[in-house]
Amino acid sequence: WSHLPKAEVERLCDAFQKRRYRDHEIIYSQGDEAQHVYVLFSGEVVRHRVDAESNDESKIAENESAEEEKYETLGELAVLTGSAYTETARAASNCTLFSLGRIAFHRALRPTPEINAEERAALLKTAVPDEMVDYFTTSDIEQLAVAMTTHSFAAGDLLVKKEDRLSSLVIIAKGLVTSTDVSLGGRPYDDERFGPDASKLCFGWQSLLTGTNKAHFQGNMVAQSDGVALMLSQPAFHKVMQGHHNGSQNVLEHLAERRLARIELQQIPMFQDSLLDELQINGLLDLMHRCEYGDEETIFSAGEKVEAALYFVREGSVILLTNKGE
Repeated sequence: WSHLPKAEVERLCDAFQKRRYRDHEIIYSQGDEAQHVYVLFSGEVVRHRVDAESNDESKIAENESAEEEKYETLGELAVLTGSAYTETARAASNCTLFSLGRIAFHRALRPTPEINAEERAALLKTAVPDEMVDYFTTSDIEQLAVAMTTHSFAAGDLLVKKEDRLSSLVIIAKGLVTSTDVSLGGRPYDDERFGPDASKLCFGWQSLLTGTNKAHFQGNMVAQSDGVALMLSQPAFHKVMQGHHNGSQNVLEHLAERRLARIELQQIPMFQDSLLDELQINGLLDLMHRCEYGDEETIFSAGEKVEAALYFVREGSVILLTNKGE
């Protein structure tokens, strides 16, 4: 894995799982489908291999022709070739190992395509929302592009799991990713496609700009093809922007919140297929007021005189009761 950049190595380390085995405990058996590569961290492990005609484990220990060797890495050849384990691995003492799944192992072996600084800057400039373009100088874009890290993904990979914490801007530089099972306030949203040839190029602006560690839109981001993503973390973003624009961070946070409100409004069925442009949508937002209610709190009662208004439920759920209590 020496070919991997530092950021990719750190990501790979996060994919390892720590496993503990007691003395004489079997780690994997000969003939099992190879699903993990193991790295021995402490203790001792012995591997036993016998010919195909003998499967009696008691004879393996007694058979002097059986190979017994100690390894620091186990199972890599079987995982690499997609075959079954060709030996049995047993703990020779209480030991600790780290395991890496087959998919993550093969992904690590693939070289991550390089995207030069000029291409990164062009992608980032395209990804900046229209309402925020004036707040990023050419120098900002160039420095932020350098701060981005490159990550490869394969078809079927789950880039972001629903309810996961998201603290980076993610630009899909190559390939195609789809958002699925997206919901907010109990209301489902349409699936969307992300990529250079899709309707959207990136996701994560909200968490990046507002400093929150949780994505406002909850859903799964699933890779539909092999590809490459560029990621800009919160710390890297703030390090570049800090001191460049006094007070601009507050402006960007306000614009980010307003952008989210506009996206939510455009997802409401009555506006989704309307001919309203962004200027008109923004005009509606200027007329709206945010109202918060506690659980079981009454918003208005039947027969009560209230100012005529249209309510949009952004978070939570509301129950409507008629005079008959239905």
